[in-house]
Amino acid sequence: MGRLTGWIKHRWREGIALCAVLCGVGVIAAVLSDRGTIAPRITLAGVEVGGLTPEAAEARVRAVLTQREPSTLTFVQGRKSWRLAGEKIGLAFQVEEAVEQAYAFTRSPRWHERWAAWWELLRRPRDFPVAVSYEEEKLRARLEEMARFLYRPPRNARLRLEGWKIHLVPDRPGYALDVEATLRWVRRQRQVPLPTAYPLIGKPLPAAVTISDLHGIDSVLASYTTDLARGYYGQVRENRTHNVRLLLQKINGTVVKPGEVFSFNETAGKRRGEDGYRPAPVFIRDKVVDNVGGGICQLATTLFNAALLANLDILTRSSHSQIVHYVPAGRDATVYYGLIDLKFRNSLPHPIVLWGTVENYQLTVYILGWARDKVEVELHRTPWWDERGHHVILTRVVRVKGRVVRRERVARSFYPRRPKPAPATEPTQVAQAPAVTSPPPEPSESSSQVAEEKPATMSVPPSVPIPPVSPGEPAATGPGLQ
Repeated sequence: MGRLTGWIKHRWREGIALCAVLCGVGVIAAVLSDRGTIAPRITLAGVEVGGLTPEAAEARVRAVLTQREPSTLTFVQGRKSWRLAGEKIGLAFQVEEAVEQAYAFTRSPRWHERWAAWWELLRRPRDFPVAVSYEEEKLRARLEEMARFLYRPPRNARLRLEGWKIHLVPDRPGYALDVEATLRWVRRQRQVPLPTAYPLIGKPLPAAVTISDLHGIDSVLASYTTDLARGYYGQVRENRTHNVRLLLQKINGTVVKPGEVFSFNETAGKRRGEDGYRPAPVFIRDKVVDNVGGGICQLATTLFNAALLANLDILTRSSHSQIVHYVPAGRDATVYYGLIDLKFRNSLPHPIVLWGTVENYQLTVYILGWARDKVEVELHRTPWWDERGHHVILTRVVRVKGRVVRRERVARSFYPRRPKPAPATEPTQVAQAPAVTSPPPEPSESSSQVAEEKPATMSVPPSVPIPPVSPGEPAATGPGLQ
């Protein structure tokens, strides 16, 4: 009791002063609240609005923000920048909402909250932020337009052949604008003042084939050569050679990782005249007609044989409807975009690279890889004939250090017997000779192919150099039966 009496005796003056201040605050709050104005010492985004009516405060703030804040948004990526007009995305300042908050700050229905608000204003000013709004779908559409412009596809590591040497060309990551990440950054900037620049947030796109994937490729695992001039002359020969060179620009340097599948059609694409392909003879059933991209099947055939000799798994392969001139029967491969494809899997433990050259009408396809993946391969053909036509079974024998490790059937071919000529219908015509029933002769073979059919070991020794790339036309794509 004595302690309380002492406190009252010494602190009564402070208590009276505090009561007076609180009463004064209450009186001021009541007076100013009745005037319908915003309390003193209140600002909106740094703009003084104390003592103004809500309407006058909104007009002042809008006028200041229109002059102070930019009417465009600047997006930057490195040294590049894009200016986007605010009206294009519905950019607006939410001044009315900020004014309502400021006006209601000292008008709480609870008396102690009103006193607390006024006490805070007596101690320090209060600033209310002004939010920014925009139509997100319009902004997203604009960012997607920028994304298409900024997109840079990754570039795979490749091999480049110069003379007799293999050079590695390193990979280059691509770039893509991350629209969602950029939008999240913009959403966090929803108050004035607006940023002077908005970063375009991107993401790197790693290459599918990196330089490390190609280390160790130092040898020719297998190669195969066919003659583009055999059975073809003049402009037909030139057109076929042109088409092959054109497509080699797409195939050369293709990397197939262990377990991956190579598709001829997916790599080559459509063969179209507007892409530079020329007409040349192709087989369509039992007829030979000119079609855009003729000669491409010879490249598919040469690649098929190289893949066989490199001990790769053949997944999809079809023979022609007729025997071709440039390989023995049963060793050809036809392709037709969208219908007939040549596919093989890299069944080796290391990556391989495809490369082809054309020199003096000699088309050679190389399978490059690790020297330790080289094996000895023999190919055996088993042909026979019946009333329907010519049949061939192709068998592959794989040897490691002279020992047979695998013998497998890799392809089966059928070439229908051509129909007999139609009988004469006019009495003045000479009668047709009877159709030949003996089996069709085997097509002649180039010297390299004769050696392969002995059968003989088909792997290329490590000493065989890799020839340089022959010049050709720029890469293109196109359709048609080859």
